[in-house]
Amino acid sequence: MIDNKQVQDYLFSDTRPVVGHIPIEEFELHPATALLDYTLVVKDAIEKCKKSFSKKANNHLTVESQVAIQNLINSALASIMGYFEMYEKYLFAAMFEKSLYLNTFNENNFYKNTLGKTQNKVEIPFTQLTSYRNSNITTGLIIANSLGSWHDPEKVNTYFQSFGFKVTAFSNDDIRDLKVLWQLRHSIVHNGATITKADAQKVDELKNFGNRKIILSNKFIYDLSKSMHSMVFNVNSRLKHAFLMNMLATVTQDERDQVEKIFEVTSRNSFWLR
Repeated sequence: MIDNKQVQDYLFSDTRPVVGHIPIEEFELHPATALLDYTLVVKDAIEKCKKSFSKKANNHLTVESQVAIQNLINSALASIMGYFEMYEKYLFAAMFEKSLYLNTFNENNFYKNTLGKTQNKVEIPFTQLTSYRNSNITTGLIIANSLGSWHDPEKVNTYFQSFGFKVTAFSNDDIRDLKVLWQLRHSIVHNGATITKADAQKVDELKNFGNRKIILSNKFIYDLSKSMHSMVFNVNSRLKHAFLMNMLATVTQDERDQVEKIFEVTSRNSFWLR
């Protein structure tokens, strides 16, 4: 209990849409756009705080303001990476649903490349299945939620290649950046925003940061949002091209249009999409 209230009593029970919150339906329709919308919401919030917090005579943030903004930036990074995982899962799930239009899709290869097995069955905990009761969840999302390693961009590349594509979704530069971002997220969530010596050895770019607190530039979230626009735009472009080039000749124009919508990427900061 907290101040004589149950924790759940602090949750708002209103089911109406909340401004600034990206509904799950947006990820079902346009995973990339939903992710980018959220990064802009967070970016705008951080920028507003930077303008509003107390400053010194030289217009630099006071020590108290700097401490506050750092805590917000760390929390924002952890949250954005959670949304990034949703983007990966929902894009994968949507592609699976449309994989019946592919001439490259092979069930055995798909199973082997996602679960690393050759047996023709998927083991899903019963409690996980029962949690889907009375919902519109797709088969693709059930599979996505059964997979691990969404924080490993190289493994995620193999998930997308399991549809029979030779394309690499995340580039080498993407992989390098994502490994650092996922490790920072891990350290924030599990180690009090400290990069332990053990964790620092897992990522080459962080080897000199062992036993150090995570202090990020005040411009970090702004630049991260901008960078993710470019990354996601190019990931979706590569996957869209591979998918469209491997569709069955019998696919109708309407079905093709439905597939293209999966990979749609829009943003109110459209000039970052390149």
